[in-house]
Amino acid sequence: MSVFTNLKFDILSVINKKYNLTFINIKTIKEGTDNSNFFIKTKKNVFILTIFENINKVSILKCLKFMELLNINGIKTPFVLLNINNKKISKIFINGKKKYYSILSKIKGLKVNISNKAICRRIGLFINKVHCISKNNLVFIQNRNSFKELKKKINALKGLLSEEYFYLINEEYNYHNFSLYYDILPQGICHCDIFMDNIFFSNDKKYISGIIDFYFSCFDFFLLDLSTILNVWCLKGEKICKDMILLFFDYYKICLKPCEILYLSNVLRLSSLKFLITRLYNLNVNENKSKKKISFFKNILVKHIKNSLFYNDDYKKN
Repeated sequence: MSVFTNLKFDILSVINKKYNLTFINIKTIKEGTDNSNFFIKTKKNVFILTIFENINKVSILKCLKFMELLNINGIKTPFVLLNINNKKISKIFINGKKKYYSILSKIKGLKVNISNKAICRRIGLFINKVHCISKNNLVFIQNRNSFKELKKKINALKGLLSEEYFYLINEEYNYHNFSLYYDILPQGICHCDIFMDNIFFSNDKKYISGIIDFYFSCFDFFLLDLSTILNVWCLKGEKICKDMILLFFDYYKICLKPCEILYLSNVLRLSSLKFLITRLYNLNVNENKSKKKISFFKNILVKHIKNSLFYNDDYKKN
């Protein structure tokens, strides 16, 4: 989440009328990288207003449908308020540009900044349930960070980065673009953005109370979702922790296929690369000037390139 669009009184008035709401307070949400988000408070509730900046109407509706599918199956996600026309999304013109937006409920719970073995267990059980549901969902959601889109972003970054940064992302992109393993990996609808600011825990941190930010959801291989988790949640200090990885997979319970074990180290690299390119693109091309996690993903990617960070033999023994 982030803020690309500033809300003025006339815009808020239009939104109020569209939903029969009366806002008594509004506050920007600075976290994230892609959409403009705000806490909006009424007399009875606090909601989230999301203005979609880089995603089309069809994809928005599909992502919301996936979010609702999880909710129906027992995973707490935000519910979408319907406007006066019983629609999930609305449109508004801001500075002459058409934008879509939705209003969603606010998930209750705590966020964590540091992971540990207990949290890895919780994440393993939680993502197991998400993937068991999503593997039977036949809705196709286009990947906004596909290889084609990544190449566009790399080309846009040419001349804007240091030679070191550009060489790193371009060479790593070429490495993955000519790999042939993707079609054989199990696929389904993935969240693709399972960071710590998108997962909520109960006050005692004994269970996950909800998940948000579904707008990078897409049809892709499940290993990409898992690699994001391993890169972010299975860290001890700044190093990926073998014990936390193995513990996560023990509780994930869905046994990896031989092809997934074989290519996990590659997909760990790919996950790091995707987020690094996206962060660099947002910083240098988009209006978002946040440097959030750029050095983090660069360091993780370089470590993946230099080392085999996952222990195939150890996983097989477990």
